[in-house]
Amino acid sequence: ESPSFEIIRHLEELGANVKVFDPYVKDKSTVSSLEEALEETDAVVIATDHREFTRLSPQEFISNNVGVIVDGRNCLNEEPFVSSGIVYKSIGR
Repeated sequence: ESPSFEIIRHLEELGANVKVFDPYVKDKSTVSSLEEALEETDAVVIATDHREFTRLSPQEFISNNVGVIVDGRNCLNEEPFVSSGIVYKSIGR
């Protein structure tokens, strides 16, 4: 039932190189850590509101040169991300 599968499929069809991280799923289709997921990443799509994601700060994205966040769960506080210069879009706000 996860929307992630459809998001991944669509992004790959558009030519994106997709890395997937879910702290509760460990298999060959996912990267092993959040740090690895953020390395050399231009944009992040948050599709679940796991605690590991809701605790992220703008600095963690900035230090990895992530410039765009799509928050599909509205789980991040928008203001700190926008004021840090990150392009932040949420769904349903």
